[in-house]
Amino acid sequence: MPVKVSNENGEIAVGDLLTTSSTPGVAMKATHDGQIIGNALNAYSGNSVGTIDVFVNVSYHKMSTDIVLKDTPEKTSSTESLTLKDLQVDGIATISADLHVHGSSMIDGILNVIGSLTAKNLIIGEWADICRAPAIHQ
Repeated sequence: MPVKVSNENGEIAVGDLLTTSSTPGVAMKATHDGQIIGNALNAYSGNSVGTIDVFVNVSYHKMSTDIVLKDTPEKTSSTESLTLKDLQVDGIATISADLHVHGSSMIDGILNVIGSLTAKNLIIGEWADICRAPAIHQ
């Protein structure tokens, strides 16, 4: 269905979710949780109001909190590593390979380790619950 659009929330790419804009009767790219009108079937990068085809699917959409890091300037194909100065995750972070922390690390909550945990120096402040673990040998 043809729908009037603007670039009020940035350029629209094929597949982008669309929502209502501040201009009545005109849609824009959805960037936050909320009501959407559908998906863009065409791209739009004009400076005024234009028209694109939209797959209409009026619904509420919760934007994903997943972050995919790939091909950043700090990542080199020779080392396959990524260096971040600061990283804050609200939710779940899944790491499918090794995680090396140089310096201090603070976990304010629960740390679930599936597999093995190796530590040179492990300090437990209040309590530890070790389930289905073999006896610890010194």
